[in-house]
Amino acid sequence: MRPTPYVASLRIYEPFESFNLRDQNLWSTEFSNLQTVFEEQNESLRKTITLNYSYSKIDGAHFLVIDNNRYVSPWSTAIRNYNAFDDFTNSLPSGIVNYFIPKVVNDSMQNILQSIEDKVSHILSSTWSIPPRWFALFSPEERNRGVDDNGHFSILRTSISSAKDRCTFTHQTVMSAFGEGVVEGEVAELLS
Repeated sequence: MRPTPYVASLRIYEPFESFNLRDQNLWSTEFSNLQTVFEEQNESLRKTITLNYSYSKIDGAHFLVIDNNRYVSPWSTAIRNYNAFDDFTNSLPSGIVNYFIPKVVNDSMQNILQSIEDKVSHILSSTWSIPPRWFALFSPEERNRGVDDNGHFSILRTSISSAKDRCTFTHQTVMSAFGEGVVEGEVAELLS
């Protein structure tokens, strides 16, 4: 069973060659034989409980081979953890944040968040549900469902250009129907 079985992930894969040589070499040697779903989740759980790691330190990646071309979706574990921390603290009234997170930890995390604000992860995750806006990126025939040793799965796969075209269409439709707002903002976020 997966370490975090109720997590949906939206991964953006880019051609292996589009990454710098340092990353390519590391992924080709250190991470080439890992079961990346399990390793990513274990690494994420380990990094969640410590503040002593650098967001710039490279970690693993997910790989796809399609028509003899290699594609990579870097884990960006630290950036994702920092962003999750930011989302959590922003969901709380400021007066009670220190009941959940010690002030020294919160201050340290806020300083780090300032330095990574422009970093975007190749992976978005959602716990317990799949955000409806993600479905706008795919057509029904791009869905593959099944069962493996870990239980039921559903995988949707498309090209970046198709996903962007569909997302642009969805954004225009939402803008026409509802104007600016929460739903429009969530769809616009997928375009960035």
